[in-house]
This record gives sequence, C-alpha cells and structure tokens, in this order.
Amino acid sequence: MSYTCSPWLQEEEETTTPVGLVTLAMGVMGLSLMVLMAVVMQNRLLVAPSVQLSAVVGGEGAREVERLRLENFRLQRQLGLINTNVDTAAVQSEKLARLQNNLDESVAERKSLMERSLHFNQRLQNMMQARNMLLTEVKQRLSVEGIEVVINESTGRVQFPGVLVFNSGSTVLLEKKQETVARVADVLADLLACHAGGAPAISRPASCPELPVSLESILIEGHTDNIPVRYTRFQDNWVLSAGRASHVLNGLFKANPALAGLHNENGDPMLRVGGNGDRIPIDDNEQEVGRRNNRRVELRFTVSWPKLESLIEKSVTTQGE
Repeated sequence: MSYTCSPWLQEEEETTTPVGLVTLAMGVMGLSLMVLMAVVMQNRLLVAPSVQLSAVVGGEGAREVERLRLENFRLQRQLGLINTNVDTAAVQSEKLARLQNNLDESVAERKSLMERSLHFNQRLQNMMQARNMLLTEVKQRLSVEGIEVVINESTGRVQFPGVLVFNSGSTVLLEKKQETVARVADVLADLLACHAGGAPAISRPASCPELPVSLESILIEGHTDNIPVRYTRFQDNWVLSAGRASHVLNGLFKANPALAGLHNENGDPMLRVGGNGDRIPIDDNEQEVGRRNNRRVELRFTVSWPKLESLIEKSVTTQGE
C-alpha cells in the first residue's frame, strides 16, 4: 500500500528547507560580524580612546568629549592648587595661633609691668612726700627759734637767707651769727633723735613719726661768689666753700656735742661737709648784694632710697593684697 503526498505539502517542504537554511546562515554571519566589530572597536578604544570616540560619536561629540577632558584636567589642577592652599593656610593658621598666644602673653606681661610701675611711682612719691614733711618740720622748728629759712623740696636743701653768710674770702660767720648756729644745733638734735642713732646723750622720744625712708645724712654745704680767691690761704673757691662748711659744722658740734656721735643705719656719720664753690648761685653775682647772698652755707637732707628690687617686690605684694 502506498501513499501520495499532496502537491501543496510537497511544495511547502521544498520551499521551507532552503529558506530556513539561508536565514540561519545569515544570522550566524551577522553574529560573527558583530563579534568582529566589537573586537576591533575594543582594540581601537584601547589604542586611541579619543579617536575611537570620535569615530563612534561623530565630530561634534568628539569636540565635546575633548572639551570635557580638558575641563576635567583644568579642574584637577585647580583642585591641586586648592589642596596646596589649604595646607598652606593650615600652617599659617598655626603660626597665627602661636603669634596670638605670644601677643596675649606680651599684653599680660606689659599690663603687669605697668601696674608695677604705677605702684613703684606711687611709692617714690610717698618717699618724696616723707622727705618734704621732714623739711617742713625743720622749717617750723627753726621758725619757733626765730630763724626763717627757705626749703627746696626738689633738692632737699634748707637755705638760711642772711644768716649763715660770710665776708668775701672768709670762712668765719658774720658777727652775732654763732648764736644762730647754736639754736640750729638744738633743733637738729631734737629732730634727729627720731631718725638717727649712736648718741646716748640724745634721748629718743616716746613716739616718733614713721617714715617710709631712712635719713642718710645732713650735708653742710658751703658756697662762694664768683670772685676768684686772692691773697688768702685758700687755693680756690672750692676749698673756700668747704672751709665755710667745716666752720659751721664745728660750730654745731661745739653747741651740741651729741651731734658728733649721730650716724645713719649704715654706721656712717650723719652730719658731713661739702663744698660747691661758685657752681650753685642763688642770686646775681653782678651786684654786691647778690654776691653776699651767694657766700653762704646750706643744709641738704639726703635719704637712703630702697633698692629698686625691694620696691618692685613691695609693689607686687601690695598689688596682691
């Protein structure tokens, strides 16, 4: 028994078989071509990315890619500069912090020094006032004895206008002035009883005013006019002025011997002599009246100032209180 295929079916089988093979072959060829192109494109991209991108994206796209690449490069450089600036700024900030710290310390130190200076100056003023109080007391006591004097607070000098004066070329006081020297001696003895030691004959008062300074000495200073020395036993005005001071000092010791034993806290004699020649006039040497006033003896009160370190230490202590 045999079968016969339908002409239509047979035609379909004949037609289907070649078409399927062709389609399959074309698909295989297309896939192979795509693989090949992918490999080529990968190699070209590895060798020359910008060229490959230009080929892929076209001319305008390539220029945009190149612009972006350059912009990226520029931004990278700017970023590097920014990082460098940041590091530099950090270093400068650290330096500024140290400088600020040093400045703060300097300001604090300066403030402390200024405060110490203020206390130091205040103490100096207090000591100057104490010496001036002593000079004022001398003036008042001498005034009670009928002796009018002039005090110079800046130099600590006590002047005796018309009292302790001399004839030209002489070291001897004018007549009737020795009595004045005796009264000056008594005033000094009473005053120095509170501010000197070493003389048992001078009794210390029960209460003495406390002074922030110690009396160093009382200088008996002689002066002359500007007339050169002639035909006398004195070599010059320096020696003449010292002779006048010595004459007054001896008169003080004669009137009150206890004065010779007075000394300061260092054990040095309290009363001393000095000569200034014609270097410190108080009147005009062109007239005889002025020259007569310049031929004189003065008392200069000196005090022993505490050392600077002691003053600063006391200032700091006072400041802390």
